[in-house]
Amino acid sequence: MDLTKRERVLWVAGWVLMMAAGAFGQAPPNDYFTNATVLSGTSITFTGTLAGATTEAADPQSFWQSSVWWTWTAPTSSRVVIEILRAPAANNLTNALLFVYTGDDENSLTGIPYGANSFQSPQGRYVSFMAAAGTSYKVEVAGTGTEPFSLRLTATNPPVFVCQPGDCTVSPYGSAFFSALASGLQSDASVFPRSARASYQWKRDGVPMPGETYPSLLIHYVTTNEAGAYSVVASNAGGVTESRAAILTVVETNPIPRLAAVRPVNASAISFSMRAEPGRWYKVESSQDLQTWGNPVWLQATNELISISLARLGATHFVRASLDVPTEVCVAQLKRLWWGQNLFAIEEQQSYYALVMFDQIAAYIPRDGQFITYPCPEGGIYAVITVGVLPTCSLHARGHAITGAQ
Repeated sequence: MDLTKRERVLWVAGWVLMMAAGAFGQAPPNDYFTNATVLSGTSITFTGTLAGATTEAADPQSFWQSSVWWTWTAPTSSRVVIEILRAPAANNLTNALLFVYTGDDENSLTGIPYGANSFQSPQGRYVSFMAAAGTSYKVEVAGTGTEPFSLRLTATNPPVFVCQPGDCTVSPYGSAFFSALASGLQSDASVFPRSARASYQWKRDGVPMPGETYPSLLIHYVTTNEAGAYSVVASNAGGVTESRAAILTVVETNPIPRLAAVRPVNASAISFSMRAEPGRWYKVESSQDLQTWGNPVWLQATNELISISLARLGATHFVRASLDVPTEVCVAQLKRLWWGQNLFAIEEQQSYYALVMFDQIAAYIPRDGQFITYPCPEGGIYAVITVGVLPTCSLHARGHAITGAQ
């Protein structure tokens, strides 16, 4: 999640002060419920730390090692979103949680329905609730760890984008992937799934894209015609909000492979070089009659010029190479599955270790017939396991795989 320049300055300033206090063994000033830091306004970014903090016997989360408190009084009745911001270049507080309560006595606090979420991955976790004008809300972070953290409170009825779509750069015939997340009405739903999700509509250069109504957007076989600005409109009972415009840039490269024969290493091999675009996947096939092609080899180009040696089929041996677009389509679809897992964890407040099934992420992923998502174009089988484990394709050995960084 991106922080604004001002939020980064505040985060760094807060981190310096908190680390200085920790160095002298001091507890945070908002360690006790009665010393809760007062927040005011309708758009507030605030920092904190559990370093040096303790818990009190009356604390609803007293089984944790430490907790810190804030108090905020709603100036008007409205939807409120409290986001757990990913600190720049810092680890997550994986054993910390965010809680929201009403009440002025620590012994009789009332938790907001579903008003809790974890600091665990994925990023974008938040708590959403309907605030009543004049009501005081208590915000608690409880857990273990010493890393500083940052929260953002926004009081507004329309959806709040907790994850904005990012810019994307691809070369011809590749796949572009955009993702976003707008706050839902988590505490309003009475049955599973708990969140009354926002509705989405993607736009290209300001024009709605038919059928693109999910929190992610995939564009396959990209050409320069698809370059432009992509945004998404999120709507719920409170109103409508449009995301930032993410730019799709299509780099005008030539990913088509070009082959040239070279002297073989021995009589039982055929050798050649291939000019290719680094990072792209290619398929190399062999034939003895230019009609029947087989013995496919898949490889990802690491340099512009690749040396390849294959076992010779016979006196005549022809080779051909092609850009392996199906692999790149599968990788993009795995990214969409991964985003679906993330949204399931965030909106249903699930643990990093929670089991995931396809029907649990169906609301975030378009269906194609009986499939939750479009099937692997080469017949691979998709699998999901837990929130924190990347989805897989059975053809992962052929490049049908993603990494956490993607």
